[in-house]
Amino acid sequence: MPRCLSSVLTLIVAIALCYATPVFSQESFYKDKVIRIVVATAAGGGYDLYTRTIARHLRKYIPGEPTIVVENMPGPAISSEPTTCTR
Repeated sequence: MPRCLSSVLTLIVAIALCYATPVFSQESFYKDKVIRIVVATAAGGGYDLYTRTIARHLRKYIPGEPTIVVENMPGPAISSEPTTCTR
C-alpha cells in the first residue's frame, strides 16, 4: 500500500509542476512592462471609476506584476479609442 501511495503522490507532484511551468515563463514576459487601459470617457465618470478599481486589483493577478496605467481619452462619440489602440 505505501508503494502505491508514493506513486500517486509522485504523479500529483509531476502534474502540478507541469501546470506551474507556464506561469514562471509568463512572469518574465510581464516583468517591468506597462499595460495601458484606454477609457474613452472623461476622468471621474463611472467607467473611469470602474476601470481604475479593476486596474488596481488586476496587477496582483498578472504574473510579474506589471505597471497598469489608465488613460482617459474622451472624444466625440467615443471615436478616439479605436485609433489609439492600434498604435
